[in-house]
Amino acid sequence: YNADYLSTLFTHHSGLSLIKYIHAIKIVQASELLMNTDLSIRQMTYALGFQDEKYFIKLFKSYEGMSPGKYRSAYFRTHTNKQ
Repeated sequence: YNADYLSTLFTHHSGLSLIKYIHAIKIVQASELLMNTDLSIRQMTYALGFQDEKYFIKLFKSYEGMSPGKYRSAYFRTHTNKQ
């Protein structure tokens, strides 16, 4: 199948564009990495398949409403308060 056809088919059945779906999955993975590892933002950027750290941060902010660094800090405070 043609890549454009598959993308259109995916959008038709899911209501999301293929790239938005992939980005959402990567942001969920990034959130897990932020909560469970000490990887730097740069290391995470490349581990998730992004080539540009600034783009990753911008995308993360658009999905989560805060930067990856703030997300990590917020989770750390929440985690330590629950113990």
